[in-house]
Amino acid sequence: MISMARSLPILGRTWSEFVGALIPSAIAGCLTYLAVTLARETLAMQGVTLLVALICVGIVSYFVSGWLVNRRGCLEALALARGVLSVRAGPTSS
Repeated sequence: MISMARSLPILGRTWSEFVGALIPSAIAGCLTYLAVTLARETLAMQGVTLLVALICVGIVSYFVSGWLVNRRGCLEALALARGVLSVRAGPTSS
């Protein structure tokens, strides 16, 4: 992150643009942490069952919070993934 901050002038970006790009992901991460912590305290499970439940809570909460906080970024990532998958699939021959 320090290297990126030093590269900002070369890239023609400002510190506020850099921090502004990080905030949505940081908020989504904090909301996910909160959801997993609350789930750990409220679920009456132990061992592997609790671990699997917390992983599922974390996955769902990160996707939902990411979509709510950073919809544009999620759509960009989805478009990128679709582009990569379509290139990897190659042309279909009939």
